[in-house]
Amino acid sequence: MSNKKVLSFINKSTTIRTTITTHNTMVQDNEKRAPVLLASTATATTTAIATTTRLHRGIHGEIQEQTRKRKVSTNTLLDFSTKFMIFMLSISMTILAFSHYTLILMDDANFGRENDIRYVDVAVNSTIPNNIASETLTTKSANSASSEAKIPHRLVFLDTRYDSIHSIPSPFKENVQHTIDTYRNFWKNQETIVEYLGDEACKKVIAKVEDRLTIHYLNEKKGQNKANICRIATLYDKGGYYFDTDMQVVKAVDIGKDVTFMTPHEAKSSWHNVPGFFNSFIAVMPGHPMLRINLDIFVQYYQENDTKGDNDKKTYKGQHFPLLGTASLFTAYKEFNELQDIDKNFWSLDLSLSEVRLNSGLYPSFPRHKGKGCCCDFVVHNEREKEIYFYSRIVGADPWCSAL
Repeated sequence: MSNKKVLSFINKSTTIRTTITTHNTMVQDNEKRAPVLLASTATATTTAIATTTRLHRGIHGEIQEQTRKRKVSTNTLLDFSTKFMIFMLSISMTILAFSHYTLILMDDANFGRENDIRYVDVAVNSTIPNNIASETLTTKSANSASSEAKIPHRLVFLDTRYDSIHSIPSPFKENVQHTIDTYRNFWKNQETIVEYLGDEACKKVIAKVEDRLTIHYLNEKKGQNKANICRIATLYDKGGYYFDTDMQVVKAVDIGKDVTFMTPHEAKSSWHNVPGFFNSFIAVMPGHPMLRINLDIFVQYYQENDTKGDNDKKTYKGQHFPLLGTASLFTAYKEFNELQDIDKNFWSLDLSLSEVRLNSGLYPSFPRHKGKGCCCDFVVHNEREKEIYFYSRIVGADPWCSAL
């Protein structure tokens, strides 16, 4: 290899390092304002590694060849060795850049950044095709964490009033962060996929999964019912762990790898006797037939009640639905159990959790919320294991549990 070729390799590597440095500066400027996908960095890094590897081989071979022929001086060999060390340093720099920039950096430096949380604001990234988005958000390390589990390690939050998770007010935003931190630590610091859906993102996933519900979602006046539709649609689409933004995690739920669905039983109500599932927490495998049934129930529910007024009793097949989300999910469970043509062993359910009110004799040493209202001290527990996993809501979430 001639000195001209060596200099050519040096110039190429310098250009690559300059490109990476420039890209780094651009990211620092942009990450303060908007999400940035850094797939281009991986391409630049791969190119840099390939170039420096070829240079390493070329210089090393040249040193051996020239030494064998005894046609170069010691100073020349030292010059080659110096160049070799420079490009070994270049390899280290590119590998460092690769390991740092394969993370997806998001717009709020304080929300989840120090924990290297993967976060996608669906409304912002809704133009990304689904196949590209799934590739971007899933890494080998994230896959290895949940590859054996049927329910993916995807944390899902939604609020149709806010199109960005960063717009959610306190104390909800801090509670969401607490949920993310808890599960990230529980999954042993694996990269965590976090997905948030606002109104626009909900419209898109509903149109994709069950377009017959789009008109009902648009016409629905109650925010909680909009959330009910969107919740089931996005979980049917991608699965994962869904949490209401006011659902306070006490400890992470350890779900068996063969489980495909988990949600708590709703506490008995003082104003209705219709059984339901407490859908503030749902963990489910994507494409679950129970959620497909739930979507169909929504369609028939809205068709059945289309001409009724706001104060009229809403029904599904003549059954009163006092709360659409909780009652419809429980009804979907009953209809799922009646199916004869599916493998119930594969679609394993875990219904060991239930919501309960903390009276004076139940978990007496467990701290009570310091709030006012009817519903501060409802929790979700495993009665058999005598273990509490959630407060049903945070203090300050609503008039039913307001701050003192």
